[in-house]
Amino acid sequence: MMGADPTIAAARHVWDWIERGRLPSFSVREAFNALRGTFPRVQHIRDALEALEERGYVEVMESPRDGPGRPASPTVRVRQEIREGWR
Repeated sequence: MMGADPTIAAARHVWDWIERGRLPSFSVREAFNALRGTFPRVQHIRDALEALEERGYVEVMESPRDGPGRPASPTVRVRQEIREGWR
């Protein structure tokens, strides 16, 4: 366990969820609600998704803010090559 990176472990957990559902895209909010028992804060999900994005698995797209109120949850898209491999 020495040297284990909790962010990488979290990214693996999120990736397992994505693969099980073969999700082509989803919102950060959907991921948080689905994995709430594992991740107590949205920031933990965002850190895991950032690690997946750095490694080329997903692309996190911030939603533009159209008006007053809270901005929409960012959308996450799985790379096309990976989605095609699921078929």
